[in-house]
Amino acid sequence: MARNKYDFIKELLEDKRIKQNQRERILELASREISLEGTLEERIQKIEEILFRKEDEEDKSESINTYEVFNDEKASFNENRKSEKSFKNSKSKKKHNPRKVVEWLKLFTLDNSTLKYSTHLWDEAGLFSEFDDFVKRLDEELVKYRIYELQKYNPNLYWNKLYPFLFQKELTELQKNGKISFGWGQHKIELGWQYPEVLKKWCAENFDYKGADAKLPFSMEIPFELRPNKPIAGKTIVSFEDVVNIFKKEIEFRDNDLFIAIKGAIRKELNEYDININELENLKGCSFYTNTEYVIKAIIRIFWMIKSRSESNRVQITCNYNQDTHEYDLQIIHFNSFSDKELSHPKLLLSENSGDLYILRTTLQSLCDFSISSRFKDQDNNLVNARIEYLYNGVQQNNWKPKIEKITESIDGFRFNLKFPVL
Repeated sequence: MARNKYDFIKELLEDKRIKQNQRERILELASREISLEGTLEERIQKIEEILFRKEDEEDKSESINTYEVFNDEKASFNENRKSEKSFKNSKSKKKHNPRKVVEWLKLFTLDNSTLKYSTHLWDEAGLFSEFDDFVKRLDEELVKYRIYELQKYNPNLYWNKLYPFLFQKELTELQKNGKISFGWGQHKIELGWQYPEVLKKWCAENFDYKGADAKLPFSMEIPFELRPNKPIAGKTIVSFEDVVNIFKKEIEFRDNDLFIAIKGAIRKELNEYDININELENLKGCSFYTNTEYVIKAIIRIFWMIKSRSESNRVQITCNYNQDTHEYDLQIIHFNSFSDKELSHPKLLLSENSGDLYILRTTLQSLCDFSISSRFKDQDNNLVNARIEYLYNGVQQNNWKPKIEKITESIDGFRFNLKFPVL
């Protein structure tokens, strides 16, 4: 059976025949090119073209063994593209596993990991002797913890956050040509640990081999041309520590972050709706790892869906921790609003690959389990209460089909359920 291109790259990285410099070259090519614009198929094809094209004589002398392995697999890749289960059409390449994503994000708190020290001050003397030492260990952990696999679970979280902040070393071709700009996260921050080399040059003068006199990278003042034009969350960004703190906000809701974000979205989108502000207090203290930007995007889209239905203006938003399942259950209820669509409706089954529910499933992939509950019509045109799960354990094995369950409990409106794991 033809193998998935991602799996092929992963196997190459783990192949003992591949030398370290060749492994770095594979990562560089794959990481650089997959961040290009275009469909996933187009980006994967671009990677394949680069991996299989002939290198110039300098690269060829260094990488001949690598390309012998590439050529052994090229035929199966081409056959896979021609098959009915091509990469473009196959849904099996995506993965839904929010707990796996949280495992990766919790590496930023793992004792003695380099990833932890990418977001925490270096409070131990002599932890790293020079900047290059830190970067070398950081790149090793990309492979050690197979962080590159995150792209199959939530591509935005990897390519628009972790990769440019931690691992990107140079601009992509589109960035070099000025077609897109470099910048990560929702605020398009233009500075990461490795690109541009501002931090590396600063460390050469202020940190490398300075011993007790060393200034830590976090204290570097950001050049004016790389600073955000406006304050972020009320704070002017002036140091690299400020940049690190922005990144931490991209991967975790802490303390009252979720409360503040949802309250801001309500003020913007549902300002005229009947929402008990006191009930929102239960959002305070809800802390969990995720792609915070995409969670808020999903919530705003849910608000848009609510505004499109005029039956009622009463909305309730709650978030409670379930100790049995170790997850936060975020519920958004639009009271007295019911679907009344047939359960076989294409929009509910996502068979048209379009619509708000389809976008929500894509946005929340591997971030949380996602379902809706409401009143619908069965095949006999009878009104029934039902729950439709769009993201659940094993959804990819079920070919990403929604799971429908009729329920006997009373339904008070249209309910959205987002369940976020906590490890």
